[in-house]
Amino acid sequence: MTTLAKIERIVVPVPFPPGSTNCYFIPDSTPTLVDTGINTPEALKVLHDGLRKLGASISDIGRIILTHGHSDHAGSVGTVAAASNAPVFVHYRDKRWTLAGAEEVSGENEEFFRRFFQEAGVPEEIADKNTMGIVSRFRKHFSPVSGLELLKGGELFSFDLFKLVAIHTPGHTAGSICLFDETGGLLLSGDCLIESVIPYICAELRPPEDLPPPAILWPRTVRKIARRVGRPAGATGPARPRRALFRPPAID
Repeated sequence: MTTLAKIERIVVPVPFPPGSTNCYFIPDSTPTLVDTGINTPEALKVLHDGLRKLGASISDIGRIILTHGHSDHAGSVGTVAAASNAPVFVHYRDKRWTLAGAEEVSGENEEFFRRFFQEAGVPEEIADKNTMGIVSRFRKHFSPVSGLELLKGGELFSFDLFKLVAIHTPGHTAGSICLFDETGGLLLSGDCLIESVIPYICAELRPPEDLPPPAILWPRTVRKIARRVGRPAGATGPARPRRALFRPPAID
């Protein structure tokens, strides 16, 4: 049995492009959910129904691992963690997305986008409308969690039949991680690698002073994955609701 056969994909809707994202449920003596999806009634219902079809429920989840802190992957983490009492693992560089809560980050969003639109010469009325749309969407789609288990990269998550190592893969966010089964060759890539698409390189609102800009980080991350992973047996990302085989792009 391959690792792919031991990991169940639940495709949850998001109310903006690309329209869906992947959560992964690993039936195990410690049932694990990788990413929780966005905090909307529709997404939570799909997650609930997907777990039910697998003979599980949100309350059965014993561990939550987040590939990164964006709302489409981690927005409902507070809701799911409260219902399951499961510990939440996230890289320490993304903790503020999930721990600081929507109010602090949305305030930074507002300041960032107002300045961005002003510098771009957008008329004030349009800039205000767009800024408040972004901020309200963030607040609505995020449920912060009260406590976190912080990762640095290199941590090993043990399951009954395999193990996944957390690889720090900054670029999409400063705290993005991939999860890799070194024996079976499976890579859970979050938004770090997406089939046939160059991932959105996210500008950090509060960029870490000890890291290069994301546009420099991401190519380094791709090289890091290529060296560490080689050609995975399977890689999973949000581009399509199916399991995808791929070769990491070569970057000189």
